[in-house]
Formats: sequence, C-alpha cells, structure tokens
Amino acid sequence: MREIEFRGKSLIEKDKWLVGSLYDEGGEEYILPAFLASALDFENYQVDPNTVGQFTGFWARHGNGEPKKIYEGDTVKVGKLEYLVCWSLKDGRWYLGNGSENSIIWMSIAGENSYEIINH
Repeated sequence: MREIEFRGKSLIEKDKWLVGSLYDEGGEEYILPAFLASALDFENYQVDPNTVGQFTGFWARHGNGEPKKIYEGDTVKVGKLEYLVCWSLKDGRWYLGNGSENSIIWMSIAGENSYEIINH
C-alpha cells in the first residue's frame, strides 16, 4: 500500500517541518500529525502553503548517505545536474524538471540510488 503523507513548514515555529495529513480550512492549510488528540488543536499545525509537498514514495541519499524521503518541491541532484521534484497531473507520475519541458526525467525506483537531496 502506498504511503500518503504531506509536509509543510510551520507558521508557528518558523523553521520546523510538520509531517502528516493535509487539511484545508477556508484556504488555510494545516498538516495534522497522526497523534493529534483533538481536532480542536489544529490551529497549532498551520503551515505555509508554499512549502506543502506530498511524499513521492521515493527515497534518496542526504549528506552522510542515510536515506531520506523525497517530497514534492525538493531539489535533488542527479549526477552534476539539479532538478525540482514535480507532479505531472497529465501523466499521473512524479518527475524531475528544471524549467524546460525538454529536460524532464521521470522518477523511478531504479534511479533511487542516484538521487541526492540538495534542499529538503
């Protein structure tokens, strides 16, 4: 079964990433962790919508080589080139792009060992 997970930067604790389920309330976005005891607590989990990204199901090396989850919006390095992780609604799959439609690389499990996260 595929893991559905989102992350976003907290608006309360500026440099903290929150991970969990995405919840939208009147245009404001929240990431609610699985352990959230009460739906009344969700105000503490508001995130900057520009930082929200879904877990792709792919993993990469990060610095010392320990595996890290790759999220939509991450910048990854493949060889010497850097790409932004994006979702293709048309094709229904994740890809690496750098702004040019001619430079799209479709993400695959076979390529996981070659992905290195640059900004996470």
